[in-house]
Parts: sequence; structure tokens; C-alpha cells
Amino acid sequence: MTSSDGLTWTNAPVKEKGQLYGVSYGGGTWLAVGGRHGVSFWFTSQDGLRWEENSYRDQMLFSAAWGNGYFVAVGGEYVDSALRVVFQRIEVTSTGVEVRSTHQTAYEPLKSVAFGRGHFVAVGGGVYTSSDGEAWATIDSVPSFKGNGVAFGAETFVTVGNWGGILQSDPLVNAAPAIAQEPIDCHVVSGATASFAVAASGSSPIRYQWRGPSGAIDGATNAVLVLRNVRDIDVGEYRVTASNAYGSAISLPALLNLGPAPGEIVRLSVGVNFYPELILSGSVGRYRIDLAESLAFGSEWRPLTTISVSDIPYLWTDVEGHGSASRFYRAILQP
Repeated sequence: MTSSDGLTWTNAPVKEKGQLYGVSYGGGTWLAVGGRHGVSFWFTSQDGLRWEENSYRDQMLFSAAWGNGYFVAVGGEYVDSALRVVFQRIEVTSTGVEVRSTHQTAYEPLKSVAFGRGHFVAVGGGVYTSSDGEAWATIDSVPSFKGNGVAFGAETFVTVGNWGGILQSDPLVNAAPAIAQEPIDCHVVSGATASFAVAASGSSPIRYQWRGPSGAIDGATNAVLVLRNVRDIDVGEYRVTASNAYGSAISLPALLNLGPAPGEIVRLSVGVNFYPELILSGSVGRYRIDLAESLAFGSEWRPLTTISVSDIPYLWTDVEGHGSASRFYRAILQP
């Protein structure tokens, strides 16, 4: 079916051959691709109403994209019970249709293809790239990714796949780093391990340098900073500089504190006579004990009591909790 406004549609009948899976437009021509029983076929049209049929044996095509003056269609085929991914470069001229087909062994067919900045990207049982639609390279950094769709925009490719997977490519233009995800505050007890993480976009390679309360940290040149056996001297602000050949970006500061994080539940047990008991460990101080009857969406926490903890561990008993069907607690360290 065709439409000029996306609201009113006109049926454009073609000879029934099977399923059509993908459509693309370029160079004044529409291309629709599909297949049935191992035979691929495609239809071309100048106006979206009148279509001409073409076919190719032993293949199934699932997607097509236009770029560099021609179409690229992708799919899969079985040869001697072995699956191969299929790349078809399809050129529509005034004298007919010229097809150049290439193959690679794979475990999943290709399901989607897109074009941007002189590159085709195809996804299925992996991610493949090509500048001419004939010579294809596999992206080895994502060998197990199963992509279902890919698109190009804002100078980058984004592909989506199984189990909610989303991958983004490096920008195809030279770009300075930008902080995509800031490090967040960290609360740990003395002697524990603390960590901060940052995510940055921009042209590869991106270099990192973390700074703490005492300045630049030797060897802290990754996106993740790990601090072991944290002491009072480590308390303070941490930030990271991401840099490449085109510039740099500095993250917002993240604070490292010693002591349990506000709102942390430390331990809950059931004591004698089936009274609920909270055992607090970590820092001394004032805690507010909150109660909820359920953890379902919309349930509310209400303050139950406030206690002063001078010795650790500290045992608190809910004498009103005997016989309750369900009670949920949280212990919040007060300023």
C-alpha cells in the first residue's frame, strides 16, 4: 500500500509470492524485498503503485537501504544445510536491474541494514560494515550481539536487538569527548572498596585521568576508578577528565564519604517470641526507622520511631510487630 500523507492509503497489488519484509527509497525508485521457500524476490517502482518483479534463487531478503547511488539488501540463505548471510548490491538503471551478491558463513541471518556517511551497516547475528556494499567486515567487539534493527542519525549508528540490547557506534565525524554518564556519590565504611564510573562519547581512542582530594591519581586512566582499603584521607571529591585528539571534557565531581549511605537497610531478623528485630551496624548516630505494610507500587513508608545508636552492633526490637502478616523496615541515618 502507498500513501502521500500516512493517513490515506492506496493498495498497490503485486503477484502473490510470499512475505515482503523491507522497503527503501532512493534515486527515484522504490525497492521492496522479501522471500518465500528459499527464493528471494524484490519489486521496484517509480511511483509506489506500479511494481516490477525480480527474483533470485536460494535466498531470503529482510531489509534494504539506499546509499552511494545503489541499494543494498540483506538476508540469509542455506547451502548444504549451512547458513550464510547474504549481501546484495542492487543497481536500478534505465536498462534493468544489476545484482552483485556476496556471502559469509554465519549463525543468524541479517535482519536490517542502514546507510550513513558513506557506510552501510547490517545487523543480525553480528554487526557488519561496508563502504561499497560488496566487501564487508565484521565488528569483532560485538561478536554475540543479535541485532533486529539499525538506523543512522546524528552522525552515529544505533542498533537494537534481543533482550533489550542497544548498541551505538562511534561518531563518524571527528568529535571531542562529551560526558554521557556522570560519576555518582559513593558511601562506604572504613577499610572497604569504593568505585566511581563514567561514560564518555566521542572519537576513539578516549583517554581518562581521575583526580581526587590530593590531585591526579597515578594509574587511574580507565573509565572506572577503584579505591581499595578506603580511609579518612580518601574522603572528598573525585572527577575525571576524558580526552582525545580533538578535545577534552571534565565530569562533575562525585563525593566519597565514609559510613553507611543514608537510607541503607543493614540487617533484619526475627527474635524471640517472633518480634521483628533490626540489627544495625556501621556508624553510630541517630537513625529513623520507617515502616511499610507492602512493597507494591504506591505503598507508602511512614516513620515509626527514631533511635540513638551509641554502640555497634545495635539491636532494636519492634514490640508492635508481633503477629503482623508482613512488615517492611528501613533504617535511615539522620544528619
